[in-house]
Amino acid sequence: MSDLRTTNALPKLPGYTFSGLSQPVSYNRSQIFSFNGGIPSVKAVIPGALAGDDGKPTDVASGFSEKAIFAKFPLWKSLGDKALRFFGYFTERVHESATETFRVRKVRITFTLNDGLISVSETPPVANSGLKVGTMISKHAEEGVNARTLSVGGSFPMRGREFHIVDCDAFTRQFYETMGSPQASPLDYPPDRFESLATRPRPARDADHIQMKRNVEMQAAAISGHQASLLTPEEREKARNFLEHDRVVLEFSAVWDHRLFRINFYVADGTVAIMNDLPPNSGRDPNGVFMRRQKAPVGHIIQKAIDTINVPRNADPQFVTATNLITGTSVVLFDREFYVYDCDPFTKKYYENQFGYTQVSYERPETEGDKKRTFRTLEIPPPNGYGSDEDSAQSYRSLVPKAPKKNFAKFIKHANDIMRFHAVHAKPAPEDEDRVFIFCYYLSDDTVSIYEHPSRNSGHIGGKVSARAPAKNISPEALEINAVFTVGGQQYRLTSMDERTKKFLETGIPMGTSGFGAEDLIYRIRHALGQRFVRVTEAYRHFSTGSNGITLRDLVALLKECEIRVDDPSMVEQIMEAADRDRDGVINLAEFIEHVMGQDIVRSTRKSTPPTFEAGKTYADLHQSRARDDFANSVLKLFITKLEARRAFIVDTFRIVSDKSLDGLIGVDTFKTVVQEKLALHLTEEELDALVYKFFYIAGAPNYLTRRLTLREFRRIVEQ
Repeated sequence: MSDLRTTNALPKLPGYTFSGLSQPVSYNRSQIFSFNGGIPSVKAVIPGALAGDDGKPTDVASGFSEKAIFAKFPLWKSLGDKALRFFGYFTERVHESATETFRVRKVRITFTLNDGLISVSETPPVANSGLKVGTMISKHAEEGVNARTLSVGGSFPMRGREFHIVDCDAFTRQFYETMGSPQASPLDYPPDRFESLATRPRPARDADHIQMKRNVEMQAAAISGHQASLLTPEEREKARNFLEHDRVVLEFSAVWDHRLFRINFYVADGTVAIMNDLPPNSGRDPNGVFMRRQKAPVGHIIQKAIDTINVPRNADPQFVTATNLITGTSVVLFDREFYVYDCDPFTKKYYENQFGYTQVSYERPETEGDKKRTFRTLEIPPPNGYGSDEDSAQSYRSLVPKAPKKNFAKFIKHANDIMRFHAVHAKPAPEDEDRVFIFCYYLSDDTVSIYEHPSRNSGHIGGKVSARAPAKNISPEALEINAVFTVGGQQYRLTSMDERTKKFLETGIPMGTSGFGAEDLIYRIRHALGQRFVRVTEAYRHFSTGSNGITLRDLVALLKECEIRVDDPSMVEQIMEAADRDRDGVINLAEFIEHVMGQDIVRSTRKSTPPTFEAGKTYADLHQSRARDDFANSVLKLFITKLEARRAFIVDTFRIVSDKSLDGLIGVDTFKTVVQEKLALHLTEEELDALVYKFFYIAGAPNYLTRRLTLREFRRIVEQ
C-alpha cells in the first residue's frame, strides 16, 4: 500500500477535492542539480511537499515569525527598516605593557529583523585612544545567533571573540517586552585600567610649576640645539585672549568733523577699526572703511629725532584699550579727536559685567546729515475722464499704468456684509411719490446698488435701478436715517434699515457672525470636526493643550483652525458656557463628546439583544435594574473622563497586570486593587461596585463576579 500523502489521503468523491491539495499529476523529470555559491550541488528532495513549498521554516531569520511580529505590531508594514541594537564589549589581552594586562573593547551590535544579519561596530570610549572607529564585523549571517539568543547579560562567540551584551536601546527593549521576552536591566562595563587613567582629571598646575617646567625645557633645548615648544607668557596671554574673546566686538558711535563714524574695538587682540556712517546723498565716496583694523596709539603722535629726559626716542607706545572708550568723552586716534556719544546694547552689557561701569547714551551732536532739505510735494491732478478715478491716479504714478490694487483683507472680512436701507426720492415728482427703493451698500469694496420694490398698477417696472458701482461721497459712517445721497443723478433719502444693519451700527460686530447663536456655531464646529477627524477622542486630544481639558484659549484656537470667524469675544464665552455644564472653566472629554459633538459618551458595551422579561420580574425590580444601569453608566462616564488625562499610563498598568496573571486575564479583585491603589481614582465602594458591574456583567450569567476580563475587552469598553 502506498504512503498516504496530502494529494491522495482524501477519497476521490465530490466535495472531497481541493485545488490546494489535489495537484495535477506531472510526469516531468525533476531537476535536483544546482549551483550554490558557484559550487555544483544537489538539492534535497522533500517527499510529500506541495507545489511551491520549499520546506523553509515559518520563522524568519530573526527567530520570530512574521505573523507573530505583525500581530504584536499591527502598524508595521514590513521588517525592512527594523533593527535591534545592543551594546556590549569583548576583552583582548595586552602583552608587554606595564599599565594593563587586558583591554575592554566596547562595541555596538546591530541585528536586522528582515534578513537576520548581524554587524558589529566599535565605539572607543576615550578620544584619541588609537582604536579604530567604525565597522569591525560587516553585516553577515551568523549561525546560532538570532533575536531569541541575543539578550542583556548574555554572550555569544563570533569570529574568534566572545561578545558580552550589557544593554540595548529603548526600541529594542520595547520590542522584546511586546513580544513577551523582556530584557534584563542594564549592566556595567568591567573596569578598564587604560580608560580610567586616560579619563582621570589632572591636578591643576600653578605658575611656579609652569615656570620651572619652562626653565627645564629651555635648558634641554639649548643643549640639544632645538627650539623650546612652550609659549612665552606674552604668547600665552595672546592665545588666551583669542580663545576667550574671539568675535567679541565693542561698537561705539562717534563724531569727528561733523561726520558720523562707527568705532569697532576687537577685544581678542586690542585692535581698532573705524567705519564711515554716510548719510544718503552725502556726495562723499561710498567707502565704508575709514581706518583699517590695527592697533591705535593713545594720544597725539609725536615724532622725535633725539632722546629727552622724560621720553626716550624709541619709547614703546601705549595703545588704546577698552577703558579708553567711554561715552561722553573724546578719544584721539591718529591725531583725530573723536567724540563718543553712544554704543550698542552688547557693549553696554559687556562694560557692566567686566568693569561694573554703565555706559550712558548722550545726544548726538549736529552732523552734516542733519541739514534740513526741502521736498516738493506733488499733488495728484484731477481725473482725466478715462476709466475710474483710481485708473487716472495710476496713470499719474507710472508711465506704464497698472491696475489698482484691491484690499483683499477687507474683501475677505466683509465678503457677506451688506447694509440695506429703504429709500425714497428726496424730491419726488407727483408720479414718483409712492416708489420705494432698496439702497444696498457693500462693505467689502465700498460699492452701492439700488433696487426698486415692484408695485402693481404703478406704471413702474421693479428691479435693478442702479448697478453695483463705486459711489463718491458715500461712506459707512454717513449712512443713517434721513440722510440724502446722490446716485446716478438722482437724490435718495434713507427712511429705514433692516435688523442686521441696525445691529451692526449699534454694536459694531461684523455681520458675518452677528446672526448666529452659540448653538449654530456649535453645529458648525461639529460639522467641521466630523470631516477632519475619524474619532472624537482624536479631536479632543488635538485641541486640548492641558491635562484638564479644553480651555477658553483652546476654544479660540479650535474656531480659528476650523475657519469659523467669531469677532465677538462674548460669543466664544457663550459657546464655552453651553458646553461646560459643570462650570469648572474647562471642557472635559465627557462634555466635549456630549455637548459639542452631540454623541453619547457611554454606549452599550455588549451586543444588543431583544428585550426579554425574566420570570418573576416585577415592575419594581425592572425599575431598580434600570436605575442600577443608569448609575453604572454615570460611574463609567466619570472613569473615562479621568482616564483621558492618563490614558497611556492606565492602559499600560492593566496590560502589566494581565501579563503577570497565569491566564492573562483580569479578575474582579485585581480590577478593584488597580483602580483604588495604583490608579488612585478615589471611588466609593458603591461606585466601585457599579464600575465592576459595567465591566464584568453579562446578561444571563449566573454570577458575573467570577468572570475574568481580557485586556482587549477592557480597551474596547474604555475606547468606545
